[in-house]
Amino acid sequence: MSAASNTVSRDLLNAARAKKTLDDDQPYSSSSFRATMKQKIEKLCKVSPYDWQLDVSEALCLGLDTLLLAATGEGKSLPFIAPLLHDNNALILIISPLNALEEDLAKRFTGMGFPSIAVNGETWNAKLRTNIENRMHRVLLTSPELALKNVEFRKMISNPSLSKDIRAVIIDEAHCIQQWGGANGFRADWGEVGRLRALVPPSVPFLATTATATPEVQRQIRTSLQFGDDTTYFVNDRHNITSEVHKITHTSSDYSDLDFVVDDALADDREIQKTMIFVDSISETHKIATHLRSRLPNLKRREIAVYHALRTGQAKKKVMRDFRRGKIRVLVTTDACGMGADIPDVELVVQFKVPASLSIWIQRAGRAARSPHIKGRAMLFVEKSVFEIIRPRSKNPPSGDDPPEEVEPLRDREDDNENDDAVSKNATEQVPVGRDGTWRYRKTVEAGLRAYIETMDCRRIVSDQYFDNPERIKALTVVCCDNCEKKALAPQPTSTAQQENATPTNRPTTPVSPPNPEVNSVHSTPSRNHNENGKRPMVLAVPEPDIKPVGARRDKRLAAAREALNNWRHGTWLERYPHASFGPKGLLPDVHLTTIASGARIITLDDLGNALKPRWVFLSVHGPEVLAVVKKADEDFKAEQDQLRDAKKENAKRLKVEQQEREKLEKSQARKAVESASQPEDIIWTQPQVPKSQPSNGVL
Repeated sequence: MSAASNTVSRDLLNAARAKKTLDDDQPYSSSSFRATMKQKIEKLCKVSPYDWQLDVSEALCLGLDTLLLAATGEGKSLPFIAPLLHDNNALILIISPLNALEEDLAKRFTGMGFPSIAVNGETWNAKLRTNIENRMHRVLLTSPELALKNVEFRKMISNPSLSKDIRAVIIDEAHCIQQWGGANGFRADWGEVGRLRALVPPSVPFLATTATATPEVQRQIRTSLQFGDDTTYFVNDRHNITSEVHKITHTSSDYSDLDFVVDDALADDREIQKTMIFVDSISETHKIATHLRSRLPNLKRREIAVYHALRTGQAKKKVMRDFRRGKIRVLVTTDACGMGADIPDVELVVQFKVPASLSIWIQRAGRAARSPHIKGRAMLFVEKSVFEIIRPRSKNPPSGDDPPEEVEPLRDREDDNENDDAVSKNATEQVPVGRDGTWRYRKTVEAGLRAYIETMDCRRIVSDQYFDNPERIKALTVVCCDNCEKKALAPQPTSTAQQENATPTNRPTTPVSPPNPEVNSVHSTPSRNHNENGKRPMVLAVPEPDIKPVGARRDKRLAAAREALNNWRHGTWLERYPHASFGPKGLLPDVHLTTIASGARIITLDDLGNALKPRWVFLSVHGPEVLAVVKKADEDFKAEQDQLRDAKKENAKRLKVEQQEREKLEKSQARKAVESASQPEDIIWTQPQVPKSQPSNGVL
């Protein structure tokens, strides 16, 4: 196993150790527990456990809920038996997705000395219940459906006489909670497994294990199982598997791309390497098997077999037994075999046509080289339609005789001598694909898987970021992936001059721009600085670039950019990834959204890649879209600010005119008042009338 990000939450584990000391009223020795557990495992299994396996074992025995993320074949099931080794009366309950996996684990644990039984619709009866109640079985393996819906089983498990001895509930292949559970899932009870807590004492720890779970899936698992935030995480990287991506060169009904599976062995007259070919269609398992058999002599055709859900239980058991023993060399299968198979010596895993998600591909790829003593290959064959882009018909077709183009394969633009196994990163970045773009991919692929397919860097980088894996500390024992192999084989420049002139591997050359008449028409002027000869060299005046980067966005401009990115994030997720194993924040994490929104100097795809730490998984897929979103947000913000500024100017102009009119009116009124005050008023004299009754006094 590669590494663990925090093998176990140390604070939580230390707190549990301290609590153990208080509960037992005597010192608890972690080192003593681990030494004893290591000794018991070595004696029983003939192997020395990893430190992380001892961590999980101790966590379980201390009653801690644990989420274990470990690669297929790394030994996730070994800690299951820790409570049984620690307590001779202990029982454990394991929830498993498939009957085949239940039976396989039951057989293995029984072989270790722990009587185990698969409890399902075929085996459950009154006699089995009596045997369980009489402690004839210490490991019970069942499904969510039976555990939650079978009334008699629920009564048995919740009975204190039995439940007091249950030391752990283990949810194997816990990613099924997200992939299969929920109201719309085809096995909705997987989304309800957390209800099992009501059937057992509160002190019983839950252990959830999976080989593939993104941070969003981990969150859903924790929520469903009522885990706290401090849980255990492990990396799912496999150090002995080389991953490859190849483009299907033939039609979808022609399986010639798989001929190498049998042809290489026939050419060298050797045994066909043990191979699993995964497809997502039952009918296609038979078509591929028929095609491969047609290339073999009659006696060897029986070495090709199919495995899927519609085969009878007896037939599936026989196929798996013969495949395990090596009688069957090539198994063409659906996901029905993906989680139920524990075959340590599979050398080659092939996925023909893209699966629903990167998580599913990594899960299936992990079926290769489960034994650490062999080297394996995992090959993903991708349809042409994954690389093709669609341009919608224009409502107003362009003038001319040529009709609007509908479908354009990206690879057709490239040199015929280029490797055709993966799409060019440069081609991908130059094609605008998105909700508001002109182009769309012909086949919709989960963003994480598309990034994995299209990357020209190490494919492990993409998967590490997708699953939020910690840095690996275990050295690879094989070539990492096909991209790393190509880089290793590429000729390296030997001299300094060659290094300076060499074009970096997998990096597009900078196109030579045509002469700019505006630049060439500008007169040269002497430089202000003298050169080493004391001269002022002539310099060519170059116009300012069209795009002028400014400083960091702030205030309303920052808020506008954040809102635009958030709307894009939710809209893109709803349109393209509604059934993905991650949410909108998995598509564009908050830390990246904040960096992009605040960084006004991020203009090109290289700027974006350099600014986002850790590297954004979907950079090559959605980088151009995001740049377009923030550019439009800036343009809209500028247009709004210009509009506000213009409105402000118009308002100021209007107020100025109104003020001028008001002042003019006031001056006019004042002038009239002055003129009116300077003129004499008209005086009217009225001769007084003497009353007739008044006598005259004789005065004239």
